[in-house]
Amino acid sequence: MAESAKANDKSQSNKDAAQYVIFEIDKEEYGVRLVDLKEIIKVLELTPLPNAPQFFAGVFNLRGKIIPVIDLEKRFSLKRETPSVSEHILITEQGNDLYGMIVDKVVGTIRISAENIQKPQSIGVFKINESYIDGLATVKQKGGRLVIILNIKKILSPEELAELGKQAQNANTKS
Repeated sequence: MAESAKANDKSQSNKDAAQYVIFEIDKEEYGVRLVDLKEIIKVLELTPLPNAPQFFAGVFNLRGKIIPVIDLEKRFSLKRETPSVSEHILITEQGNDLYGMIVDKVVGTIRISAENIQKPQSIGVFKINESYIDGLATVKQKGGRLVIILNIKKILSPEELAELGKQAQNANTKS
């Protein structure tokens, strides 16, 4: 009976587990749910646009569609001591709009159960705006490191997303 309960608990926690993409920005590890991403690509040459917000990195053409891209380092107002070489763009969709997010490095994917994600308790401890954070996960691989779990839908407000879409549309009509 006790073994059955343990097996039930384990299968329940497996049901609650979701796949996360882990990536680095400024040597800090962040995670987003894999289902929230459309794809991950290597950084391409971006076309900058005038009069865009500071965190807006530019646009690029992905299979005939103009994709606006934000720089998460700038979006999070992180100040680096050494310049970074960004390697990847995470492509996501919010509403009907696709946009990309530049990150330093994609570490990999990992399953994290809901019970291993704790709501952040202390205010002012994080380098980034806490409204972007869903929680903290302790990942047992590599010595129990902490991963900041982001809510991808809160990184851009609806107004900012509309502005990015407008910028991308303007770029599309010029090309």
